[in-house]
Amino acid sequence: MLAKETPLGLSHNCWPAGGSVIRETLHLCRNNTGELAVFLTELGYTVDAVDFAEGALTRAQEERAGAERVRWLCLDIEHDDPAELSDDGYDLITLRLVLPFLHDRTRVLDTLAARL
Repeated sequence: MLAKETPLGLSHNCWPAGGSVIRETLHLCRNNTGELAVFLTELGYTVDAVDFAEGALTRAQEERAGAERVRWLCLDIEHDDPAELSDDGYDLITLRLVLPFLHDRTRVLDTLAARL
C-alpha cells in the first residue's frame, strides 16, 4: 500500500524531507504494521504511531525493531484520553485505515486539527 501512498504524498508535498527543523508526526493506523511510520522517519520526522489494538502495535514493533524516532502508543483516538500525545502538537497527522471506523468523525478530526 505504501507504494501507492508515497507518490501521492510527495506530489502534494505532504511529507517533505526533514532538514534542520524537527518535524513531529502523529500517525494513526488501524492494524498498524509500522510501514508508514518508518517511512516518515526516513524523511526526517519523529513519529507517534498510534493504534487501538495492542496486538497490532506489538507486531509492528517486532517487524520494525530497528526503527528510530518512533514512539508506539496504544490509544483509541476516539475514546481514550489523548494525554500521551505530544503537548507541542504535530506538523503532520496521517490517518491510515482509520476514518471509516470513527463514529464521531467531526469531533475526532476537530480534536486532531487542534494539535496541528
